[in-house]
Amino acid sequence: MSGHIESRMRYHTPRVISVMPRRDLPNLPPFASALSIATKFTDQESFVAYVITDNCIKDELCIQACPVDCIHPRGDESSFEAATQMYVDPAECIDCGACIPACTSDAIFPLDEVPADKQQFIAVNEAFFAAR
Repeated sequence: MSGHIESRMRYHTPRVISVMPRRDLPNLPPFASALSIATKFTDQESFVAYVITDNCIKDELCIQACPVDCIHPRGDESSFEAATQMYVDPAECIDCGACIPACTSDAIFPLDEVPADKQQFIAVNEAFFAAR
């Protein structure tokens, strides 16, 4: 019996998983490949993880759900009244997805799930933070 346990232990290699918060990585989407990671470091492109579309009603529930304060403009910011929607800051977003179920207007989508008729909002979200 002890031989069976020894053989199982001999072939079992414990796995160690290292977790690095996404905010420590430079704006990578959750599905980034090694090639896009290398490209990111060399080209300094900006990737949004989540896209907010024109369905946004600016009720700020997504802001309350976000653990890292990456959704802007907030109600206390001067640009809030003039903004037609909210935006996810790709530099601050940690890809937790907490904003999606909090959104009552179904306006937030992961980058790879943005509906075909809302694709233009990828560029709109990127442009909002590029201008800041």
